[in-house]
Amino acid sequence: MHSCDARAQLDEEWGRTPGVVRGKLLNEIADPIESNGDLLARLEEPLIADSIHD
Repeated sequence: MHSCDARAQLDEEWGRTPGVVRGKLLNEIADPIESNGDLLARLEEPLIADSIHD
């Protein structure tokens, strides 16, 4: 994302959303990522290995 894209997002709905609500939404996204970190790492590992060997 470019800085101008980020600035545009702040001018849109995301920027008008109260910080407390944005924080709750981000935590809702982060929680399953954190609780499934090992699984996500195993799923990502072959992709990383392929890019290293290319």
